[in-house]
Amino acid sequence: MESFCLSSKTAYQLIYRSRKRDWYVTDRGKVLSIPTGLGEKERGRALTAAPFKNPRRKRIGQKPGAMMVVDIGNRHWSLKALVVSCFTKHKSVEPYRIQHKDGNPANCSLNNLILYTAEEAREAGLMRKWKIEARMKDGTTVIFKTLGQCAKELYCDRSTLYDYLHGKVRDSCLNGRVESIRKVTEDEHG
Repeated sequence: MESFCLSSKTAYQLIYRSRKRDWYVTDRGKVLSIPTGLGEKERGRALTAAPFKNPRRKRIGQKPGAMMVVDIGNRHWSLKALVVSCFTKHKSVEPYRIQHKDGNPANCSLNNLILYTAEEAREAGLMRKWKIEARMKDGTTVIFKTLGQCAKELYCDRSTLYDYLHGKVRDSCLNGRVESIRKVTEDEHG
C-alpha cells in the first residue's frame, strides 16, 4: 500500500496535444486545456486561469462504485490512473488497484489516492474472489471459478446467469437443470 503527498505548488503535466488545444492534468485531479503554441510565460498564465474540463462519472460494469473518466479527442482516460501515472514513479498502473481514501470517486487529488498491489487489495477486502456454487437436480454440487465457465457448462448466456445470481430475474433457463445457484467467497468455499 502506498500513499502520496502533495507539494504546496500545483504541478501540471501535458497529457494530450491537438492542433488547437493542449490538455493538462494537475496533481489536484483536475483537467484543463489551453490554446496550442503559447510561449512559456503565456502558458504559465493560461494554466492558472484556464477553466477545468469536467470529467464525467462512469459506471464500470456492474460495480456499485463509479469512476471519473476524461474524454479528450477519441480517447478515454481514468482520471485517477492519469494522476498516478503522471505524478508518481509508477508510469504503468496496470498491476495496481487505485482507491480513494475518502471513498469519493470525484476527488482524484494525488493525496487522496492509495495504490494497492493485487495481493494487498485482496487482503484489505477490495478484491474478493467469487466462485459460483451450483446444486444440480441430480444432487451433485459443482463449484465454478468464473461466471463464464459456469455459463458455458450450463449452456446459458453470461448476462442471463449474472441477472439470475443478482436477483434481477426469477425464471431462468436454469430451472430445469439446477436446483439452486449462488455466489460464494473463497473464504466460504476453500
